[in-house]
Amino acid sequence: MTDTVRPREGAAVNSEGSDLDAVNLNNVDLNLLVALDALLAERSVTRAAERLQRSQPALSAALKRLRFQFRDELLIRVGNDYELTPLAAQLKRRTALALADVQRVFATRATFDPTASDREFVIVASDYGECVAGRALSALLAREGPGVRLRFAPMSDPWVTQAEESLRAVDGLLLPHGYLPNLPSLEVHTDRWIAICSSRNTDVGDTLTLENATLAPFVLPFTRAATSITPVRQLMAMGARPSVVVGVEHFSAVPQFVIGTDRIGIMQEQLARHFAPSDEIRIVALPFDSTLREAFWWHPSIDRDPGHRWLRTQILAAGRALETSHEA
Repeated sequence: MTDTVRPREGAAVNSEGSDLDAVNLNNVDLNLLVALDALLAERSVTRAAERLQRSQPALSAALKRLRFQFRDELLIRVGNDYELTPLAAQLKRRTALALADVQRVFATRATFDPTASDREFVIVASDYGECVAGRALSALLAREGPGVRLRFAPMSDPWVTQAEESLRAVDGLLLPHGYLPNLPSLEVHTDRWIAICSSRNTDVGDTLTLENATLAPFVLPFTRAATSITPVRQLMAMGARPSVVVGVEHFSAVPQFVIGTDRIGIMQEQLARHFAPSDEIRIVALPFDSTLREAFWWHPSIDRDPGHRWLRTQILAAGRALETSHEA
């Protein structure tokens, strides 16, 4: 049984419930950041200890110190499990980002030698970004930095809606222009948004009409944010009201739900040509300029990191290779 932790009497509190008192880092053991991250992620002292390969008493002691530091229980037992307090829920994401920042600080070197480095670069991407630009980048790194590792993290709404904060935890994000203002970026390659329909669909011609876009059922990825996809926004601005009957997690899955139906899918041309069987799927132009400019975005705090600067040159080279192969 633990003592209930209460806020200090008279402490100033902001709108999120945390003390406004400045924290003197000289009095804080930053090793607690690692323990806090594990405890909030695992919601269990036992699992956190296993994750960090430390003893359970050591994690219990860390939790006690963290409760004192934050004046909050952080983890509350509910039945046989633990749940996060409201403050702990706020801290969970911030802690992961802060820990990523600390790791990046200590991984930074004055120079970067790709032929001798085993650094891992983490890039957030949709399946489109991973399969097209990511695949080209991976092939290039295998030659230019054989020991360098590349890891892709899946795209989700928070990466876009909270990009200025989220990008602190990774090396970058592959996403078309039009979503992330006020962050450094470079254009990687161009493509175009297209519609696809079954090869047996005679209601749709070579170009999608507003009537098609209003009457036909649609297959779109990321159902909750489907209307944020640029061509869908443009169709709606022109007066169409697409009806989404199938929502999928990935762009590459769209063709499988269009084949043999009267449905219409929206995706990128290069991905469609890779995943859509040409005898079962027909590519249809959209009724506007549907150019897609895929870009690489990163947080300004790593702008001068030598390793990251090298990565950006490789991404540009991968983009040039894509443009050349596409033109051919």
